[in-house]
Amino acid sequence: MLKTNLVHNGSFQNEFGDWGEKLGSLTIEKGQGPDSENVLSISEFGGICQEWIKVLPETNYKVELTVKQDAGDGSEVTIASKDGKELGKLAIKEKESTGEFKTYTFNFHSGQNTEVGLYFVYLASSGTTHPMNVTNFKITRR
Repeated sequence: MLKTNLVHNGSFQNEFGDWGEKLGSLTIEKGQGPDSENVLSISEFGGICQEWIKVLPETNYKVELTVKQDAGDGSEVTIASKDGKELGKLAIKEKESTGEFKTYTFNFHSGQNTEVGLYFVYLASSGTTHPMNVTNFKITRR
């Protein structure tokens, strides 16, 4: 059974289309993903969000994203309800810089919500000179 990705433009094929608020120095790097897809490159503290993604109430979902970041710098992806309640969160912090993309997943339950927000933040340390790259945002029903 094919699972539908609820995140629109999760690989930034339409650049920033369908993405809402943007914070920091963000660029789209064309064809730089692990499978030549576009990536969002964040060169200092920054983030991006997509509101409001339609979900079914009382349903389990899986969030997936592909990230390449340097050791010492962290990032967080959060799913939240319209009233700001955190439904799921993943903190990503690498111990070693590998220069490779890695896929991360976590699950959340929608509760009574019919829409959720997806928030991604790069927590770059002061003086960071290497960008963090992210692509392939997905939310699918479990």
